Amino acid sequence: MTLNFRSDIIQPMNLPNSGRENQKQRTLNVIIAVLVAQVGCITLAIVLGALFGGLWLDNHFGTKPTYTITLLLISIPVSVFLMLLIARKTIAKIRADASKPKNLEERNDIGTNQSR
Repeated sequence: MTLNFRSDIIQPMNLPNSGRENQKQRTLNVIIAVLVAQVGCITLAIVLGALFGGLWLDNHFGTKPTYTITLLLISIPVSVFLMLLIARKTIAKIRADASKPKNLEERNDIGTNQSR
């Protein structure tokens, strides 16, 4: 008689909500990854826009590095401001979603005596 052991089937017995907690953690990790990607893309777009806009202005007016350097220096605080704005909105959304009841069981428990 042989026993087949599959570790992916075994769940911890003392943690009944481990599946739900893992799902919440995965969701949070995905949201954070999306936030980082979004901030990175916006920062890249701002810096590239400043670079190419500055190069175009320098060619148009005949001033070699003036507009390019000025726009690149201006793009730094603009990208930091937008990064903070996006991060604050995402964190506010995460907090709002975390405070909402997720399923029917949690909705039914709201306002009932939990000391049974």
